[in-house]
Amino acid sequence: MSLLASIPVVDSSPIVEEHKGSWHPTTLNQSDISHFIPIGEPEPTIQKNKVDVLIVGAGPSGLFLAQALIRLGVTVTVIDRRSRDALYGNADGLQPRTLEIWKSYGILESIKSKGACMHAMVAYQKSPDGTALHRGPPSNNVIIPCRYPYEITAHIRDIEDTLRYSFEMAGGQVLQPTQPLSIGLGTERGTDLATSYPCKITVFHGERSHPHPPNIPEASLYNKLRERDLQIEPSETETVYAKYVVGADGAHSWVRKAVNIPLEGEDTESVWGVADVHIETDFPDYRFKCVIQSASGAVIIIPREGDKIRIYVQIIEHNFLAKNDNGRIDRLGIPQAKIQDIVSRHKKDSPHIILSLPRFSGPQSFQARTLELILHTNLIIDNLAVPQKVAQRFSHNNRVFIVGDACHTHSPKAGQGANASMGDSHNLAWKLAYVIRGWAKPSLLQTYEDERRTYAQDLIAFDREISESLEVGTAEDYRRLLHKQNLFTSGIGIHYSKSRLTVSSDASVTSDKRVKNGQRIPFGPVIRLADWEPYDLQDLCLSDGTFKLLIFPGDIQDSVMLESLRTFAAGFEVAKDKSSFPSGKVPLQDMLAIHTIATSDRIHVSWKDIPPNLASSWGNCFTFDPRGQGINDFFLDLIHNEKGLVILVRPDGYISIIMDMVEDASQNIFAFLESLQD
Repeated sequence: MSLLASIPVVDSSPIVEEHKGSWHPTTLNQSDISHFIPIGEPEPTIQKNKVDVLIVGAGPSGLFLAQALIRLGVTVTVIDRRSRDALYGNADGLQPRTLEIWKSYGILESIKSKGACMHAMVAYQKSPDGTALHRGPPSNNVIIPCRYPYEITAHIRDIEDTLRYSFEMAGGQVLQPTQPLSIGLGTERGTDLATSYPCKITVFHGERSHPHPPNIPEASLYNKLRERDLQIEPSETETVYAKYVVGADGAHSWVRKAVNIPLEGEDTESVWGVADVHIETDFPDYRFKCVIQSASGAVIIIPREGDKIRIYVQIIEHNFLAKNDNGRIDRLGIPQAKIQDIVSRHKKDSPHIILSLPRFSGPQSFQARTLELILHTNLIIDNLAVPQKVAQRFSHNNRVFIVGDACHTHSPKAGQGANASMGDSHNLAWKLAYVIRGWAKPSLLQTYEDERRTYAQDLIAFDREISESLEVGTAEDYRRLLHKQNLFTSGIGIHYSKSRLTVSSDASVTSDKRVKNGQRIPFGPVIRLADWEPYDLQDLCLSDGTFKLLIFPGDIQDSVMLESLRTFAAGFEVAKDKSSFPSGKVPLQDMLAIHTIATSDRIHVSWKDIPPNLASSWGNCFTFDPRGQGINDFFLDLIHNEKGLVILVRPDGYISIIMDMVEDASQNIFAFLESLQD
């Protein structure tokens, strides 16, 4: 059986259209991906044994990376040791920044119809005598400006199926159950990436348990697990050669252990029970996110699709939990009956499960009383025992990478697990594609660890802070941390520091702006001048593998601003002619998309007023839409300026350069782009 056989591409719903080597992802046009049900598992046959990227793990981070890479022309195969119908993972939704990212890939609408929008939250605090819960004032769950001021909660299977559909419809394949047996690295450093496949992976198609992989010494060419330990014949295995391997295989990552990457952090484990249930109740807030500080530990209620809810219950006394040989809590050894007993109590004369909350005091419209949640149809009874740790490094020789829970683990309290994991994949995907295509030197890949490891450390520091608020603080303490949590969930608080991808702030004339280098491009309403079609600024920065040059000339009805724009356009031509970017035969437009966004009244200007070299098409000239939704201070900071602004946005939507719109600004733009190939 081959890892590399692919399912047929459905011509009526193309994901990638090829135009002279450029990347043009299109939007998925399916209304209900639940109708995509394969007829049995595919039967691969050996066709070849080389692939650009082999991804181990078919959870959110692995599938997200796979669908992102295949759109960018990279050959990808995903393997997972678990069968396709296995239910695993505890992700419960997508946060505002993740929604922006999904929108940039054209897959957001597919999940919106499957989930529930969580707009509000409320905190409950126990009374001093522990006999009652006091309801705090409700608030928005997202309290800072966001394009999507809510979270979408959805079943993990719906999240993964949306990503899988996107990947498979582009010709990709996920092989399950298929497990890695061994991995080794060759010595082909510095060789041509087009012909170098230094990663050697042996896999087995089927379900058999195997020991953890041995460490791979630095000098070892190939360190192989003994197949007789697994009682596997050589004929049952397959060897694949890859340019890169990515471990997206969870907190107990086989890949991470195989390349000897240790985790750093606290061994103290946060233990939670989790149940997905249908309910009937007179509890008024079960469609809010509820943080309940009870005498026996914290309880978090998350509204889910339909009339379901998810309940997280903190397990404070966990001496009964089994330990493994290292003294750590054995997640698989936590008895589900004990979790269920903690989450709820059984009513002897009813098959239903009853969770009785103490007396409830709140607004006068609610009488103090005992509230009951009758839980029907236990969909999941599971447990989480998660240490707060970060991998010492995120790659091995910049050939084997780890993403998601494989490189950072934290509790469910900050609600960042799957979202942070997909953020890792979004960061890594375009960098791998650029290097594989020869558009950037392999040193670009180091920025993945530089950027995402710092983010993971910041996130775990916040996870500890929010854990303390739940364990020794009050529910109100948790609510007060909402703003800080929103900085993570919205993406506004993510600020990649100076690197080869982020020009230092002293090179930016506009250092007093709210929007800085290293931040994601803000949202805001614009309108296309050619046809008055409304857009959002972020929709000009799709995840199509290109850098975006955004030009904000101000009001081009002003003769001074129009002349400044023309001066910049002339300087752009001079810089382009002198530049060696892009190298080879790649057309500039395949790597750099240009959009001009003015502030002029659409009635009085035309897209033809933009200099022709900046307006190569009617489709890339816009103006501010004062009647549109989503106007915010970050956006206004960009469009209202005295000199005009020029912003270079990376393929993942983060800002590399922000400068005043002056004649020599283009020289800095092209010098930066040339540096990718140095």
